[in-house]
Amino acid sequence: MGATAGNQPTKPELAILKLLWRKRALSARAISDEVGDALGWSYSTLRTVLERMSEKGLLEKSREDGVNVYAARVGKVALLGRMILDFSDRVLELDAAPSAVMFADSKLLSDDELEELDALLKAELKAGGQDDDAAAAISAPRPTGTSNKPIGTSKKGGRS
Repeated sequence: MGATAGNQPTKPELAILKLLWRKRALSARAISDEVGDALGWSYSTLRTVLERMSEKGLLEKSREDGVNVYAARVGKVALLGRMILDFSDRVLELDAAPSAVMFADSKLLSDDELEELDALLKAELKAGGQDDDAAAAISAPRPTGTSNKPIGTSKKGGRS
């Protein structure tokens, strides 16, 4: 199924998913303690959002020791791949998926996850009727010795 803007998480929902991808499963109170202030949400607002995220299939809710515990139901690489493909198609109007190497400096993706994302993007190209050359063109090894500095900055941190 293709990605659409309607099934993509909002920015606050993505912040919650990122937290749960790192921590695995947390109570609503623990999630609130971690992201509530940054989102500017009360505890009751956060609980409402968690329930909606569960209804949307983004989170899995379980009871542990009488407390609701939430975990990400959607995988990190699968969701990010969907978001990348949606953005590439809907916003950039690209005919092919971007190279996963674009995300080599991501603090969110491990080397294994980057390889998984690369495979997902290649598979989407093949499913969309692109040839093997196009699929190979989106792959490149993860650069070694790269920094996490933004593009267009000098080594001293200023704009180049």
